[in-house]
Amino acid sequence: MIKFISLSLLFLTSSVYGKFPLIKVKNMSGDYLDQKGQAHADMAKYTISKVKISHQDIFINFNKKQKNLVIKDNTTSVELDFDFSFLNIFKAFSFKYFDITSDSKVFSVGSEILDLYILPKKYHLKNFFLQTDVS
Repeated sequence: MIKFISLSLLFLTSSVYGKFPLIKVKNMSGDYLDQKGQAHADMAKYTISKVKISHQDIFINFNKKQKNLVIKDNTTSVELDFDFSFLNIFKAFSFKYFDITSDSKVFSVGSEILDLYILPKKYHLKNFFLQTDVS
């Protein structure tokens, strides 16, 4: 578990003087297995390089091998190139009621239920919350 938290903090603070993207995701649930994942969220808003996108009732698919993240709702589909190498420590995971919030200085994630499968063990976390900043 300590490895997971350490790697998460390293990933989140990799650019000490940089800025986090603007992100807000509410009530996301999903899973990851065999280098592929899927999720659903009630709402997501994010700003990427001066592009602002907002979704309601979204579906998310991510594929580690293809290095892509697809976010779509009934009217919009966005596909992003994304390096998921930080997932190398996980065999699988699942989550429920996962929230993500970030602004230019603070990045926060929290989940009511988070199951991590890091061989050879499974970790079950309730009311998980992690926050970091760029300072």
